[in-house]
Amino acid sequence: MTKALFVYRGARCVGFDISGHSDYAEQGSDIVCAAISATTMLTCNTITEFFGCNADAKAEGDRITLRVQCDCHACDELLRSYNNELRELASQYPDNLVVIKIKEKE
Repeated sequence: MTKALFVYRGARCVGFDISGHSDYAEQGSDIVCAAISATTMLTCNTITEFFGCNADAKAEGDRITLRVQCDCHACDELLRSYNNELRELASQYPDNLVVIKIKEKE
């Protein structure tokens, strides 16, 4: 199962931590994994390349994390939209994806 943790600082979404495998189908045929990967990369690239915001993004193994280092309203809105997209996907594939909201550690 893929776990998507969305990190909030107060009311603002400041990042995410996506880990695990959806295990919907074999590698190369997994539509859940493909949807998660595509939306994750679009979100990361939009924040760093299109918006030009300072963000710490890392991909290691089956895990990708992103934390924005600014108070950009557009980043917050995009991360919330990405959260909504993954929640919709999780409602269709509850055995393969879980989405969790957490507060940032202080």
